[in-house]
Amino acid sequence: MIKRFTNRTFSGIRGNFTLDSDNNLKGQFELWNFHNRSGEFVKVVDFPETAVKAEIVSEIEWASGQSYPPPNTPFCWFLDNNPACRDHTLEYVIGAVVVGLACTGFLAFLAVIYSERRRHRKLEQTDLKWWDVQAEEVSMVEKTPADDSTPVTSVYRLETISLLPISASIITEEALIQLKKLRSIHYEKILRILGLCLDRNVMLTEYCARGSLYNFVRSGTGDGSLLHGWIFRFSIMSDLIEGLNFLHHSWFHHHGRLKSTSCYLTFRFVLKIGDYCLQSLTPAQTLDLKNSIWSAPEILRGNSSVFSVSGQKAADIYSLAVIFSEVCLFGDPFLRSGFDSDTADTVKLIREIRQPPFRPNLSFIEGLIKPLHVDLQALIEDCWQDAPAKRPTAITVHRKLEKLIGKRKDGLVEEILARAAGHAEELENLVAERSHELHNEKHKIQELLFQILPKSVALDLINGNVMVPEEYESVTVLFSAVQDFAATAATCTPTQLMLMMHTLYTAIDGGIGRFDVYKVETVIDQYLIASGVPVRNGTAHVAEIAACALYLRHAATLINWPRHDSEGEDDSPLAIKFLIGFHTGRIMTGVIGTKMPRFCLFGDTINTASRMESTAEGGQIQFSEASKTLLEQTSGFAYVPRGEIAVKGKGMMRTYFLLDPIHSHQSLNDPPVDPLYSPIAPRPATPHRVRHLKRHDTLQRQSSVQSRLSPSPLASQGFKF
Repeated sequence: MIKRFTNRTFSGIRGNFTLDSDNNLKGQFELWNFHNRSGEFVKVVDFPETAVKAEIVSEIEWASGQSYPPPNTPFCWFLDNNPACRDHTLEYVIGAVVVGLACTGFLAFLAVIYSERRRHRKLEQTDLKWWDVQAEEVSMVEKTPADDSTPVTSVYRLETISLLPISASIITEEALIQLKKLRSIHYEKILRILGLCLDRNVMLTEYCARGSLYNFVRSGTGDGSLLHGWIFRFSIMSDLIEGLNFLHHSWFHHHGRLKSTSCYLTFRFVLKIGDYCLQSLTPAQTLDLKNSIWSAPEILRGNSSVFSVSGQKAADIYSLAVIFSEVCLFGDPFLRSGFDSDTADTVKLIREIRQPPFRPNLSFIEGLIKPLHVDLQALIEDCWQDAPAKRPTAITVHRKLEKLIGKRKDGLVEEILARAAGHAEELENLVAERSHELHNEKHKIQELLFQILPKSVALDLINGNVMVPEEYESVTVLFSAVQDFAATAATCTPTQLMLMMHTLYTAIDGGIGRFDVYKVETVIDQYLIASGVPVRNGTAHVAEIAACALYLRHAATLINWPRHDSEGEDDSPLAIKFLIGFHTGRIMTGVIGTKMPRFCLFGDTINTASRMESTAEGGQIQFSEASKTLLEQTSGFAYVPRGEIAVKGKGMMRTYFLLDPIHSHQSLNDPPVDPLYSPIAPRPATPHRVRHLKRHDTLQRQSSVQSRLSPSPLASQGFKF
């Protein structure tokens, strides 16, 4: 095949081409390039047969728009799957955002640390100066104290405070240390210090509305009242030992100036101990007559051992005992012994070393039973022993007092309030019980009212609304009466007659509740009910009255009248029959009167319904043409035309008798079988004189009417005279 093509010449577009023996093609070659701008092919390379090399005629216009040819292999490869060609812009952006957020978070962290450190430094500086109160922050003095033991009252930051004088305007290093520690002291039985006003040389403390204990017990406040009783006294003593025990076990270690003038009562009669610190700033108290009775004998004698911590604590216990005696005797503790606390003789007797030591006479304590009196007196006498080492510690006194009076969880007022709360709870339970009984009685009255008037009308009257007469376009009204009632009643005594009527209509009242009807009234033997009023029910009122009429007719067969024959020949029960008639039409309603108000119906419809009853036959239910027109729209009832009858005031009227559907194939004279069989059940074909209405196509209507026409309470109870 190859040999056939060697040494042969072929003609082409640009001339002849020769294929030599070595299969080399010889001829003239040209390269043409399509220019996008001109839209034409242009020769760019010419390679004649005789030339040694190709001749470039014009520039090649590459498709990429570059001046050089594309590489043999694309940079991104032919399938564009070279990893180096991926777009890293998103990665770069995400990286930049992450780095930026990290830097921002780091800078924010540094800013928060710097801000917190700066705030802490400021708080430290503020805490160091928390006690410094400017003069303009304290309002003018509200009242002047009656004596030195009553603090001055003022207002600081909208809070009532007390002002105590200080003797120095320069704060010592010891006072600064105490002020720094006071910042964290919060105890209910310790008077809280709010700050110092160096411009006015006063100390701001918590306000205690009842003043000092000294003034309270010596002024006779509370005589003959609860505040003079032992509940109050034990409360004061308990608060006092709790506060002193706290001081002895804190960095204060002791009080040093404990007396009744430095104890204050709040508005709720909680005792708070004051003058327990910053004693270098408060005026030095000399051992004058007024302050000496609370000072321990060793202090009055100038004993140096009192300056030790244990000595100071023992001196506080002695002061505690004196205050206890003030509270127990409710006044000057030495006065009952014939001495005055403010006299030099009293102080001299206290200072002297004698057996027994001179102390207040606790035998004058009144109002305590003997065992408690003896134990309390022994505790106080232990606390004011002459030898400091023999006095009990604060914690010991606290435990012994708790054992005597019991552990108290709350203050005096809280205890009184707890008792009052228990009494109030009992009263609340009693009120709740009476309210429940009142509610039940009110409910009974309302239920009785709802039996007299329609519920909607009764609620309007209760709410004070004015009842406006209302017109109803379509309402069905039913009248029923006992056949031959006058003749039957003539054979009964009045009592028997009333009992018979009450039994009959009570039983009927209990049964008509299953129908959407309203009982208007009962007059002698006549029973008046209506449907569609006062609550409108569309056109369902005629079906409700028809079903109720069937129920009334059956109810009459369940109650037998006693026969009272004057001759006594026959006393067998006499079965009764109802005359029943109903009519449909327009009526007006309204409430008549304010004394025993009645919901009354007005209109010609009432008269016509009454005529339907009076012209009916015994045991039959007669209704008018108007009721028949609406009854045709309701399935489940059967009736027979009676024909035209003369009606007083109406002339001739066409009326109908309502039949129980199960008897629709029988004549009117046939004995009844079971009148309460549901009229919705399937029936055989209607004979010549009876028209059946169409049966309802929903089971819901069947269930509703069947339940309302099920055997009545009369049948289950078997009412019979």
